[in-house]
Amino acid sequence: AISESPVLRIISALEIAMGDEPNKYRNNNVGLLIPAPLKADRAGIVEFVRQIMLRHAQRMFSHLNIQAFELSCTLVGADQQTEKFLVVATNPSGFFVELTHYIQADGKFKQVGGTSGGALDGKPSNHPYQIVTEFQRQREAAKRVGTVYVYDFLILFEVAMRKVWAGRADEPKEVFRFKELILAPAKTPPKHIVTGSGVSAEKWTLVETKRPIGQNKIAMVAFQLTLMTPEYPQGRDVILIANDIAIQAGSFGVLEDVLFNLASQRSRTLGIPRFYFSVNSGARIGLAKEVMSKFRVAWNQNDVSRGPAYLYLSPNDYKELKDSVTVDRVEVNGKTQYRIRDIIGKKNGLGVENLSGSGLIAGETSKAYDDVFTLTYCCGRSVGIGAYLARLGQRVVQKSAGAPILLTGHFALNKLLGRRVYTSNDQLGGIDVMHNNGVTHLVCQDDLEGVAQCIEWLSYVPESRGKPFAIDSRAHVQDPIDRKVTYVPPSGPYDTICLIAGETKPDSKDGKASWSSGFFDKGSFMELMSNWAKTVICGRARLGGMPVGVIAVTTKMVEQTNPADPAAPDSKEIVHNKAGQVWYPDSAFKTAQAIRDMDSEDLPLVIFANWRGFSGGMRDMFDEVLKFGSYIVDALVAYKNPVSVYLPPHATLRGGAWVVVDSQINPFFMRMYSDPRARGGILEVEATCGIKFRRKDELKTAYRLDTPLQDLKEKLDSAESSDEVKEKSAEDEKIPTVASPSSKQELLNQIRDREQKVLPSFHQAAAMFVDLHDTPGRMLSKGVIEDIVGWESSRKYFYWNIRRRMTMVRLMKMIKNANPKLDWFDCESRLKDLLKETGNSEMVEKAWSNDEKMCEILTSLEPAVRKAVPKIEVEYIAQKAKDQMTRSRDKVEWLGGLLKELKLSKQDMARLKTWVDTRR
Repeated sequence: AISESPVLRIISALEIAMGDEPNKYRNNNVGLLIPAPLKADRAGIVEFVRQIMLRHAQRMFSHLNIQAFELSCTLVGADQQTEKFLVVATNPSGFFVELTHYIQADGKFKQVGGTSGGALDGKPSNHPYQIVTEFQRQREAAKRVGTVYVYDFLILFEVAMRKVWAGRADEPKEVFRFKELILAPAKTPPKHIVTGSGVSAEKWTLVETKRPIGQNKIAMVAFQLTLMTPEYPQGRDVILIANDIAIQAGSFGVLEDVLFNLASQRSRTLGIPRFYFSVNSGARIGLAKEVMSKFRVAWNQNDVSRGPAYLYLSPNDYKELKDSVTVDRVEVNGKTQYRIRDIIGKKNGLGVENLSGSGLIAGETSKAYDDVFTLTYCCGRSVGIGAYLARLGQRVVQKSAGAPILLTGHFALNKLLGRRVYTSNDQLGGIDVMHNNGVTHLVCQDDLEGVAQCIEWLSYVPESRGKPFAIDSRAHVQDPIDRKVTYVPPSGPYDTICLIAGETKPDSKDGKASWSSGFFDKGSFMELMSNWAKTVICGRARLGGMPVGVIAVTTKMVEQTNPADPAAPDSKEIVHNKAGQVWYPDSAFKTAQAIRDMDSEDLPLVIFANWRGFSGGMRDMFDEVLKFGSYIVDALVAYKNPVSVYLPPHATLRGGAWVVVDSQINPFFMRMYSDPRARGGILEVEATCGIKFRRKDELKTAYRLDTPLQDLKEKLDSAESSDEVKEKSAEDEKIPTVASPSSKQELLNQIRDREQKVLPSFHQAAAMFVDLHDTPGRMLSKGVIEDIVGWESSRKYFYWNIRRRMTMVRLMKMIKNANPKLDWFDCESRLKDLLKETGNSEMVEKAWSNDEKMCEILTSLEPAVRKAVPKIEVEYIAQKAKDQMTRSRDKVEWLGGLLKELKLSKQDMARLKTWVDTRR
């Protein structure tokens, strides 16, 4: 057996030698030589090293800067044959230990164990250790800004994918592959390129390559990744664009912009997701070095102390640099000078051309957000255009430290302010700012976690835009769709996450934890933008394995902290308390932003509606709550996937809050549902009572229903009537004795006491009466909700309801794409006609109200819809031709107008031209 103690002694000796400054000592190599022959096999030695790495890799590679750990020994086999065996452990990425195995034969190292491409393979056994290893400079440049070398992210993707599959028997052998995308001169130059960028002589295209890593010459790389996820075990493609911080600080030059633009366009053309890993220093700043070493200065009045009058070049220098400058020829004291008017520079990418390229990729990113799933991971500082790209892509994952999102760095701001105000870039654009203001959606601790979060978010998104979402086949086994929802929200404040994801609580009897299940699959909820606008909760979840967008409301009081700005000495930190079930300006904006994001991910949306209204105070009106509330309506109007607005138990939806989520906003895609215990109306019950069922109405009801009050009132009326009779017939001795004034006052006192006693109860009765106007039964009878759905059985109901609607929408989008003039209700009619044509009309009529059966019928209808699409396209073209004919009698003008109306692609126009030419 091999002892671990020598390894521990080596680690301790290194720690003592390096002291408190470990960063001074790099490229350490640790070797453990076992001179005595060992009766062991290779697998045992490899397993020993693996166990060493599991326990001590963090100390060795991160803290002690060990470059490689080697174990060398001589193995004796069962046949008494010996071999020299070497195991080398390296960790270039900082997150994954690579083990390579070698034997020594004929004075050389030969790699064994099924691996290939090891650093020592084929090298002489006395090969010297490298002082600087391959890509060490790049890795150290990345480490200085707190991230990994850009090509090491490929390793992290494989590690993260292995973790996704961990513990599953169906894990594929290959979980990840990639191909690099590089620039090459285009054979047919495109019409649109960065104008004035210095690349006008060369037009570029994107080509795939399998070159070795680290061959890039520009500070941007792009890949097409194929990830074998549990949802898509055959693989799904993703475009990855990333800055290379090791080249010119990751800055954006012309070629970097062109590569970014073409890679992003590729993702839009294929309809596949686009990742951008951001670590940069903004647009590149450059100077014409060839002019810097040659220019001369003409001083005012030939006196240096009076400052420069102009810069110029000598005649000889001008001949050499005439392509780099524009000049004016001047004669000074009989000598010719070439006064510099503009410095153009021989090299491209020195200034404004880089800004023009930045504008190009900013516009491209904005388009990409609308067309595909875009996600930015800020793994290091993102400055200027890098920060804008992160925001324009909308979805942002940010590392907790060392990855600020900035417009201007803290050094520049301190210079501008004339004093040391800000101490770090994290103070300006770290997670304390960006996660709290909604720019950052998720926060990670390191690059491996960041990659894992990107993959997790990707799992909720279809393979490409317009395709059906994938449903994890294990979901029904792990968390059955027909199970009951056991967590029931109380009538008071509660943790809304429990409603969404369930709750674990200890049992008071035996102390064991018990699980109360929530609405969605256990462990599937991923909350986004959790630190911003905490009165609203949004994220992604799964329902029976089906990806769903989620928006819910906090019922508890929350705190919002506005930090003090060090640049403003008078500012101070302010803490605001915000009530639950209320939309504030920030939470309304968060809701609208979340809806837009989910629609661009092709997700169905479930809104757990429980709002009492909008906050309409002076501060909130000034902070544009009205504007952001309107954004919610705008986002729902544009939503092109099913939206289910559900009032859970004890929820209330009132006034303006109801208006902005009402199904009539988008009548085809939106549906409203309610639990029997929920309520909805214009005002709160008490407010309605104060306006429509006031105290006088309560008293009127009390006198109508309370018998003691009725008796007292009858006695009082009788007494008052007797007094009137007595006044008229005061002399009539036969009139009976009536109550005296004192007994009459006593009756009034009794009535007042009785009113005070029963009025609270009748106020409750009035509130109950008003409340009965807000019940789900009345909502259903008025047609404002689709159905009353009990909370406990809501999970199964909504699973099949949403699946049916998603299937229907997918088929109807095929019809609408064939004829854009049809509205969604027309498309639904066409779909029903196709159902009748397939001979299923009777079955469809019986099953129409059964979501599960209709989901099966609609799925089987897809071939018929695809078959009908060409006919619908012909109808659309014929209608266009007819409309154009009414506007133009000239044949050429008519045909031109028709082609313009049809908006044919270049490929379709070329096919049409070929077809016409063959028939001439």
